[in-house]
Amino acid sequence: MNKTVRDHYPASRLPADLRDGIPEGAEVIVTVEVRENRTHPGFPPEPERKPVTAEELRESLTRFKQSPDFREATDDPVQRIRALRDEWDHR
Repeated sequence: MNKTVRDHYPASRLPADLRDGIPEGAEVIVTVEVRENRTHPGFPPEPERKPVTAEELRESLTRFKQSPDFREATDDPVQRIRALRDEWDHR
């Protein structure tokens, strides 16, 4: 990705639509990034995504809630932090 940054750029040199709301005489930081062109031959085509139905979403959430990852993420975080701290204190 190409990126150009200009610090202390005079706001008066910005196009009118970008100057809106910026005080006259102000200096700004301008960052310009070149967007990746996903249609370029070097990039693989993006897969087509079909919309997810409400029922598929419910099923997916139900499976996730039953997974160990979900149960671990919803355990008491204070208890987990205390256990980690105690582990380090006993070393």
